[in-house]
Amino acid sequence: MTSQRLLSDVVAALGYRDSTGYVERTHEPGSRDFIWRDLQEKCGIDSAYFQGAIPVVAFTAAESRSAALLTQRRLWNYGRVPVLLAATPNEVLALSCNTVATDQNAESALMGRAESGQELARVLRDFTRYSVETGRLTERHESRLDRRNRVDASLLRNLKQLKARLLRSGVTETEIEPLLGSSIFVRYLEDRDILRAEDLADLGQPGSLVSAFDSGWEVSASFFNAMADHFNGDVFQRTVSTGPIPQGALDVLSDFFRATDLESGQHSLWPYDFGIIPPELISSIYEQLLIEKQKTDAAYYTPRHVVDIVLDEVLTPETLVDGEEIRILDPACGSGIFLTEAFRRLVYYRSVGRERAPTFASLSRMLSESIFGIDRNDDAVGVTAFGLYLALLEHVDPRTIWLTARLPELIGTNLVVSDFFEDNRLANIKFDVIVGNPPWQSRLSKASSEYLRRAGRVAPDKQIAVAFVWRATEMLTDTGFIGFVLPAKTILHNRVGPADRFRLEFFSKLDVHTVIDLSPLRKELFGAASSPAAIVIFSHDTRTPVSSDTLLHVSPRRTPISQIVDGIVIPQHNIQQISRSVAAQDPSIWKTLLWGNTDDVALVRHMRETFMSLTDTVERRKWHRGAGYQLVGGDENDASHLVDLPQIATADFRPMALPVKTSAPVTARVMHRPRDTEIYSGPHILMRKGFKDFPEASFIPFDAAFTDGLFAIAAGPDDKQLLQAIAGVLNSSVARYWFLMTASSWGVEREQLHYREWMSLPVPALHREDARALAEIVQNSLAGAPEESWRSRLDEIVERAYGLTEPERQLLRDALTIRWSELHQGWRSEAYSPPDNVHYARYAESLSHQLELLELGQWKCSMTERSAGFVMLTCENRESAISASQDDGAFSVTQLLGDISQTHNEWLSTATIIEPQAVVLDGVSVHLIKPDRLTCWPMSATKRDAADVFGALLTGDVEDRGRVDDA
Repeated sequence: MTSQRLLSDVVAALGYRDSTGYVERTHEPGSRDFIWRDLQEKCGIDSAYFQGAIPVVAFTAAESRSAALLTQRRLWNYGRVPVLLAATPNEVLALSCNTVATDQNAESALMGRAESGQELARVLRDFTRYSVETGRLTERHESRLDRRNRVDASLLRNLKQLKARLLRSGVTETEIEPLLGSSIFVRYLEDRDILRAEDLADLGQPGSLVSAFDSGWEVSASFFNAMADHFNGDVFQRTVSTGPIPQGALDVLSDFFRATDLESGQHSLWPYDFGIIPPELISSIYEQLLIEKQKTDAAYYTPRHVVDIVLDEVLTPETLVDGEEIRILDPACGSGIFLTEAFRRLVYYRSVGRERAPTFASLSRMLSESIFGIDRNDDAVGVTAFGLYLALLEHVDPRTIWLTARLPELIGTNLVVSDFFEDNRLANIKFDVIVGNPPWQSRLSKASSEYLRRAGRVAPDKQIAVAFVWRATEMLTDTGFIGFVLPAKTILHNRVGPADRFRLEFFSKLDVHTVIDLSPLRKELFGAASSPAAIVIFSHDTRTPVSSDTLLHVSPRRTPISQIVDGIVIPQHNIQQISRSVAAQDPSIWKTLLWGNTDDVALVRHMRETFMSLTDTVERRKWHRGAGYQLVGGDENDASHLVDLPQIATADFRPMALPVKTSAPVTARVMHRPRDTEIYSGPHILMRKGFKDFPEASFIPFDAAFTDGLFAIAAGPDDKQLLQAIAGVLNSSVARYWFLMTASSWGVEREQLHYREWMSLPVPALHREDARALAEIVQNSLAGAPEESWRSRLDEIVERAYGLTEPERQLLRDALTIRWSELHQGWRSEAYSPPDNVHYARYAESLSHQLELLELGQWKCSMTERSAGFVMLTCENRESAISASQDDGAFSVTQLLGDISQTHNEWLSTATIIEPQAVVLDGVSVHLIKPDRLTCWPMSATKRDAADVFGALLTGDVEDRGRVDDA
């Protein structure tokens, strides 16, 4: 059997052939063409399976195992496709492209193997389309698909070692960036076959870069100078070093480019292929070279797929194919990944479909006319120029590059070393698109501070990214777009006064189109940066009466497939439309939308408007409240009133229980902030700032001191019972739900509640019987009663006190189980597991009930199909079903998913996978189709599903269920 025939059998047997995500040379790739062409040209594959426009599985027909492994190596260098299915005449290999493999060590990447003649679907069942889409592949082959083995991670580790060894060999910090940049650029020229040994001989130079290194610094310097003379541009700097580079350092560079793993010292048998080096690896180089400057400049590497999401939103094909000049600016360009990718897209869309490929001259002109960047760090600007030159040259024939290409000078013209807020060469130009990841730091530069003063604006917590927002708006054309990666806490979640005021002004004065809250992906995206991010797309407010009155809020999740692909995954129910007027009037909705939906927004609003906050309750009863003491901090205040008080250490604090022990009494007579005596007097409620799973509070009957890791509410002995009751409320599921939906840090950055967030809880007026019952529960718990003995009774009393309806109680339960599991357990969460048939039967029964509440007659809902990772529930009106004629044919999940895929294919992001769901009207029946995961079928969703069914029946279409309106 030929390898092509065997590959065709594999594609069909594993379920890829009929998928709309499958692309091969004879197919029209549609919106995947940008990635597909790049994959073909650089890696030579035969076909690929995409989810959305993200390549997940590559396919190749190879004449031998060695040829298959060569394709795997290219894909490993490409760093974007996690799986390769390679067919030879005798076997099929399932290879991870997130792991290095060689002829001598193919097993390191081998995940599966089938011989020709075996039952492919059975032997390779881990690699079916169903297995890929549902996450089974991720679970079964987690170690080999680990992204920490990918090319970017490997190169980062080696560059870190390389930098350390160069420093030990006598190279200075200032010499490293230009030396490495020039070296990698030469290696790129060699890997692209632009720079040949005979060309170098004509210049009187050694036959390769490593030969120059082996010959010493004088020869190496001559080599770089020859490159500078030949290519011009800003890469080859004649002042690479103020003095000779030691031979030991040149030997280190030679080892690196000869493919020695600098971490292990072992030769890897094949080098990095810089001819297909992804642009974001340049950013990785920058991140590692300038790691000490990150803290002062707040510069962090931006992952490629985050860049792609931003560019997908602001650089549409319609914009890029237009013949008019377009100017694109990154005002804090860092390593230049936004500009590099923007230029690559600009070239693609202005050349695809044309008979003639663009000339080097036209490409250079496009670069000089369209791409601009500013950064205060000259090393960053140098790396940006490097990345743009790579993007420029990858579209030109190798011999043309050598014979005629002269790189345009960018630094000082297109790329400016300057503070964005200072007067510079680009300061008075208007731009059509402004993109980037501005620095995040609570420290304004002198120029930014002066700008804010002149503009009459305030940056909450002195967050400089806010200053970038307002200044960028001033530099935008009337019809332009801005796409920024911004600190999510400042933009969306912090609830202090200045942050709320900024948020209201931002959403009222500008036309915000899309908010993508990346907080659930904080640890995966930015590594060293601990702060969560949000992508915000906005423009000038040029809305007219016919403009859209909504904006999109998007919240991705850490699903199983997200762990292996170069992109983010968005369940469709996490794409919600928000009324612009609500966004401009209510600064609190964004946290609720992150882990909830429109029903949660309504419930939170109801609680806030109906009940008095804990702060107001305490103030009205003239109780005492506050944080514990701070021992040091600069001030010296009298703390003698705390001396001899026993102490409760934060680590010994327990919810609904007495502390493990009390510590030695206070001895310090002077403290930074000792706080008032009253909060340390029992009885009091103590509330912990940081926690592991859920917020923790406890009633403490005795006097005790504590640090500011604990907060207190204290009352007199006469209010002891009410204080105990409120302690019960603070530990209830209702309180947990409130804090999950409103707190600025829990679920965004870390597990903690600030004092003001504890005090924000709406507290119902408790009837005497309820207060007594709650106090009794608290007393029993303090006496050692286990939680399972009192939890359900406590929650029942509290939910009744709040007047929660059964749908609201179900909403609360789902939030504290399914959504909490997504937050704390990530892709291993039970939320991504398929429910059992009993759950679907309960869901169908509840959905029938919800439809009947809408007075739509008698309905029967049932699960009618469960296949391909999806479930279909069908709703039939009993009266209509009796009189309806027999259906000519049954719908199937496969058919319906094909229709959904065609709809989604009209616009595909190169960096997002949207997990589809649909409501389909079929005569007298309505079908609901969603992924077979618990997170898509929470019991609280039946009310919203019923509304969708009603909308389908009423209009023949589906009403937009994910919308937050004013009411």
